[in-house]
Amino acid sequence: MLLPSPFRSLITGLSLALAAAACRPDSTDRAANTIPEADASGLPPGFRPGPWRGVLSAQGQQIPFLFDVSTADNNQKPTVTLRNGEERLVLDEITTAGDSTTIRLGVFDAALVVRADGEGKLRGAWVKYDGKEPYRVPFAAMRGGAELSPTPTRKPLSFDGTWRVTFNGNDG
Repeated sequence: MLLPSPFRSLITGLSLALAAAACRPDSTDRAANTIPEADASGLPPGFRPGPWRGVLSAQGQQIPFLFDVSTADNNQKPTVTLRNGEERLVLDEITTAGDSTTIRLGVFDAALVVRADGEGKLRGAWVKYDGKEPYRVPFAAMRGGAELSPTPTRKPLSFDGTWRVTFNGNDG
């Protein structure tokens, strides 16, 4: 019996996910990668309230963005809020299965699928679902990142003093 296309895609996707999970080394083999437990805040393992700096790595480029993680208040779900200048996008479709957390970006038919990568760090992928095969972009985040770009550490050049300039011809 041939299944309808959406079901074939679902079964294929689940099969690929299971195959990938089976091929992945057991996270217990890495002592440095301890997975923090969920706490009373209702946040998934590895997530802590406050500002975070995320980076997508696509086509040799680093694409940074900022987001905030909020705890559950008044019996509400925890949220992740993406920041883009003054614009805010609140994400509250957050699910956890094992050591992985999925944050749905419903408007974009995409999700961040992440897991803790040590204290205050997340690693995973941004997954776009609208094609035949999900498109994945590697993702990493660090807690406390408040700037998109690091502040330059060099001192600015000094142009103090008197300068002599000679212009030659019409082209300078």
